[in-house]
Amino acid sequence: MVTALLVLTALTGCTTTSVTEEQNTFKETLLSMLPVLPEVPALPQLTWTYQDGLYCLDEQNVDRLLDYGENTLPRFRWEMDKYKRELEIVLNSI
Repeated sequence: MVTALLVLTALTGCTTTSVTEEQNTFKETLLSMLPVLPEVPALPQLTWTYQDGLYCLDEQNVDRLLDYGENTLPRFRWEMDKYKRELEIVLNSI
C-alpha cells in the first residue's frame, strides 16, 4: 500500500507544471486519488428465539456473533490503523 501511495505521489508530482500554484493543490490532488476508507462491517444476520422470558441464540448464530466480535471487528480495526499510519507517512513526507 505504501508503495502504491509513493508511486501515486511521484506521478502526481510529475504532472504539476506550474510553480505558482497553491501549496495545498498538490495535497488536495493526492487526497482525491486515494481510495475511500472501508466501512465498518455489518453485524451478521442473527435469528433470535424467545424462551422462558429470555431471548436466545442457537449455536450457529452464537458462532456468527462471536466471529464478528472476535475476528471481523479486530481485523477491520487493524486494517484501519495500518491505512492511517501509511497515509500519515505519505502526507508527512510531502
